Amino acid sequence: MNTIKALWAFCSICLPVILDVTFENLESEFLSVFAIIFLSIYLREKGSPKSKPVDASHTETGK
Repeated sequence: MNTIKALWAFCSICLPVILDVTFENLESEFLSVFAIIFLSIYLREKGSPKSKPVDASHTETGK
């Protein structure tokens, strides 16, 4: 019975901390991925010199 109480106390203290750190890390990862996706679409639509036009084929751009 003491083992169950000790395990319950450990889980009730450590589990919220572990979940908080995990979700904070995931939030940061999702934010960076969405920023990369948004910026790549934005730069392509704005006519960045490093990207070809959206509707151009490979033969038209030579790349």
